[in-house]
Amino acid sequence: MGIKGRDGAFAQFLSLPARNLIELPDSLSDDTAVFVEPLAAAFNILETPELTSASEVAIIGDGKLAQLIVLVMAHAGCPLTLIGHHTEKLELARKFGAQIVLLDSPSVGLEWAGRFDAVIEASGSASGLATALRIVKPKGTVILKSTHQGSTPLEMSQVVVNELRIVGSRCGRFRPALDFLVGSNVDMGAMVSQRLPLEDGVRAFQEAALPNNLKVILQID
Repeated sequence: MGIKGRDGAFAQFLSLPARNLIELPDSLSDDTAVFVEPLAAAFNILETPELTSASEVAIIGDGKLAQLIVLVMAHAGCPLTLIGHHTEKLELARKFGAQIVLLDSPSVGLEWAGRFDAVIEASGSASGLATALRIVKPKGTVILKSTHQGSTPLEMSQVVVNELRIVGSRCGRFRPALDFLVGSNVDMGAMVSQRLPLEDGVRAFQEAALPNNLKVILQID
């Protein structure tokens, strides 16, 4: 919705085909249900054939999507390391299942070079991809979840020399995400930074762009 052919959902009312609807169980709160779509995008990573529960995985980024990816990969049983810039968000990732959290710095790419079977780039920063290529093992896989504005500089020689796979990963099916939220005891409230009324929609987007915020909810009465 809101991408092509129809208006988006930031409105008091909207129209959409009934076949697009998925019924939510009464046990699922609205605050939890708003995470179904981004969590589905995180679950889509598990469709990557090279990933198994034995894969040692690094996640670059500590924002909303990165935190949800931690939940999914921890649920799959993968040993997890998260690299980010914000201490509070690193601690949340630890609570969500990351065994190791690292404060990003130029030394991380050197100290952890060639360490991981798979690296998931979810930082939204062009520098995250360069870090991913440094810390993935030869013949490893880099999974891209970020969509960067403009061009992204990339040293392709590492991809050839180390025989790396670069995989794009976008949206996912809602059902695995919905089943996870219904069956787990994860407190998604920890992801909600602010709630604003619909008339403050522009401000909500501004707040959501700030590095210290995670999920900003538009409350539609």
